[in-house]
Amino acid sequence: MTTKGAGEFHLSVQLRDGKSRSLIHIFEGTVAIGSDYQPNTAMERAKDAKVLFKAWGKSLRKKLDAAN
Repeated sequence: MTTKGAGEFHLSVQLRDGKSRSLIHIFEGTVAIGSDYQPNTAMERAKDAKVLFKAWGKSLRKKLDAAN
């Protein structure tokens, strides 16, 4: 079966202070994974999720660097 993308992914991340454990910020969002037509397999879904995590990681790193 071929589908467009691999579905949706919801992520919720809590950033907490290392000493006090107090909440600093929450990032949440739902994103469509993949945009091309592809086989609907576990391997393709895992690949799309990895690409999404890398993009979120880069974005978070830029925001943290800008804050310091």
